[in-house]
Amino acid sequence: MPGEYLIFNLLVLLGPLGLSFWHRTKFVHLWPLAFSSAALASAPYVIWDALVTERHWDFNEAYSLPIRLWGLPPGEWLFFVTVPFACLFAWKFLIKPERGARRPKRGWIYIVAALLIPAGAALWTGGKEYTALALIALGVSALLDRALDTGVTVNSRYPQFVALLMALTFVFNGYLTARPVVVYNPAYQLDIRVWTIPVEDFVYGLSLVNFSVVLFEAFTRAAGLSRGIERRFGGYRHRLNEVDDQLPRTLSQTAEAEASRSVAVVGGGVAGMLAAASLAERGFDVELFEASDHVGGKLGSWEANVGGGRRMQVEHGFHAFFRHYYNLNDFLDRLDIRRSFRPVEDYTILDGSGRAYGFADLHRAPILNLVSLLGTGMMRVRDVLRPEMKRMQSMMEYDPSETFERWDDISFQSFADDVKLPRELQLVFNSFSRAFFASPEHMSMAELIKSFHFYFLSHDHGLLYDIPNDDHELTLLAPIRAHLESHGVVIRTSTRVESVELAEDSVSVDGRPFDYAILAADVMATRRLAARSTSIQQRDPALTSNLERMRASQRYAVLRVWIDRDISRDLPGFVMTDRAQLLDSVSLYHRIEQTSARFSAEHGGGVFELHCYAVPDEFGDDEKIKAAMLEDFFEYFPELRGAKIMHEHAYVKADFTAFHTGLHRFRPTTDTAHPRLLLAGDWVKLPCPAMLLEGAATSGMIAANRILQAEALRPAQLYTVPLRGFLPPTKRGRPSPSLPRAPAVPASPEPRTDASPQEPDRSGRP
Repeated sequence: MPGEYLIFNLLVLLGPLGLSFWHRTKFVHLWPLAFSSAALASAPYVIWDALVTERHWDFNEAYSLPIRLWGLPPGEWLFFVTVPFACLFAWKFLIKPERGARRPKRGWIYIVAALLIPAGAALWTGGKEYTALALIALGVSALLDRALDTGVTVNSRYPQFVALLMALTFVFNGYLTARPVVVYNPAYQLDIRVWTIPVEDFVYGLSLVNFSVVLFEAFTRAAGLSRGIERRFGGYRHRLNEVDDQLPRTLSQTAEAEASRSVAVVGGGVAGMLAAASLAERGFDVELFEASDHVGGKLGSWEANVGGGRRMQVEHGFHAFFRHYYNLNDFLDRLDIRRSFRPVEDYTILDGSGRAYGFADLHRAPILNLVSLLGTGMMRVRDVLRPEMKRMQSMMEYDPSETFERWDDISFQSFADDVKLPRELQLVFNSFSRAFFASPEHMSMAELIKSFHFYFLSHDHGLLYDIPNDDHELTLLAPIRAHLESHGVVIRTSTRVESVELAEDSVSVDGRPFDYAILAADVMATRRLAARSTSIQQRDPALTSNLERMRASQRYAVLRVWIDRDISRDLPGFVMTDRAQLLDSVSLYHRIEQTSARFSAEHGGGVFELHCYAVPDEFGDDEKIKAAMLEDFFEYFPELRGAKIMHEHAYVKADFTAFHTGLHRFRPTTDTAHPRLLLAGDWVKLPCPAMLLEGAATSGMIAANRILQAEALRPAQLYTVPLRGFLPPTKRGRPSPSLPRAPAVPASPEPRTDASPQEPDRSGRP
């Protein structure tokens, strides 16, 4: 049949095209890169083909259409699209990748590849032109791989890929040569055949696919650009402070070795625990005060009544440990805690139609990850070209002073409306906003720019993260408590600090003098302590005034349910959602936590945690909040509608830090007017763009370093992402004059905290 060669190509293409839409591959988002790579790689082969047709080979008109362009039938033209595209799909999804993908010791492959070129030249002189060209092409493809630093031919999965390619060549090329669709002239080859396939065809096909994969990896990784971007940042991991290694490390090494130094740390969250550990390890007598009956703050874990006569361990909520949390991760590594962590290789957002947007396939390098958004459906070329989108450049211009001067009084929602941000991009940025417990109309645009810089545009870890493989009490808090106690820290839980007063050379905490005190409670608790302290008001009126302007976040809600069904979709353990009423995210605890997995195995269901990070004021009733979250949950996962809720635990609170418009100018730093009183917490203004868990950890260690330096001891080495964005601030990024600005934040009363009356206060505040 004359159209057989054409049909053959369509059959080759059919499988990869269909599987491109499968949610596990999402290869449809990579079509532009795949087809571009295939076209560019095939261009020299088309020229080669056109020049040698009717000499090296020809096409049987019994199986190919009589139409010819440059002597090539339609089936041959399509061959250069279908085969590279199918092989790119195989490279991406059919060969299982391994950790440590490159093997630098296999660099000898490039030497062998280079030798193929003179070997091919020698065969050319003997008239074996097809053999010669195939060897030269294979050698050049490997050298291009080396030149672009894509590492394809030294990749740990490359041998598997070659084996798969040879098998596919035997099947598909075997058909073409046995039929025969393609007829060869043996004068230009070695005339050695595997079944009916010339051995040169295996080399020819491998070289074509090599070029395609190398270009595909170059486009998706842009390796050379990555190095240039890293150099532009001066590296991605920067030293935050200078450390004099000649200074003594502990109090016992100083001239006053017999003298003791006492420190009160108020607040047992991440900031307080790391401050306490940093000082206790150096010989300080540390007491840690925590109002609740457990340490951990927002990482806290406690036993709660979940109904049905059962009590189970619950947490404050899901937390991701991103890989650029340099200071927190260094601390956890010292305690060997992260050995129990498991990697999560995607950060997923679900929209209202159920479509999933993932970040796993994005380029890891800053700036290039923005470009690779074009292949995901979250951003389109026509969006980038709109004039209003020029102001999005501000995302790459983070500066610790300029950014807040320009953007802190403007909400993200005002900015998004002004630039007419496309729905898909707004969904992404809404996720960033809600992660800071602020709805878009309240979130400071400056804080959003800082968060986008910190999480996405200042390192090469992408939005990938690690999580503990079990409850925080087992994996995190128990080992941290043991470490603190082994260094003499006295942990006083269920102890609410009522007063902090300043003396000349000490700080009194509830009437007891300490050499130093670190207030590491949440912002509202610190505000209350300052308001009750006459000496703080007298000694540091600016601090008191600024704290009066601080506020807590909007209310947030957490609902954990144990149900008798599970979902079938392959999702990571945590997904953000496009809020319908209240639901912002869902954590699938039975897929990430061993204790919950045992419940799932025993009961055949699942453990889901539902989050709303910023509850609108109109939802005043806790039961209405719970009902709305469940309704949203069942909209996203309709297969669970009607499932039996076996146990549940819910609470609504308002104790997180507010990152709302107009607050940054009033945010205190670590230091106060009294050298023996320090502040710590994720709400404290830091000299680096750390946020959330890393912000809390870094603030606690900065406060501890201040005390170490006051005692002439060696401070701990701290690290940060680059302090500024890839681009310097420009006037072009300035806000539109029409954008509404937030008024100056007035002193305000404490907001209502809607804690569940059935549960004790878990806020960690004194």
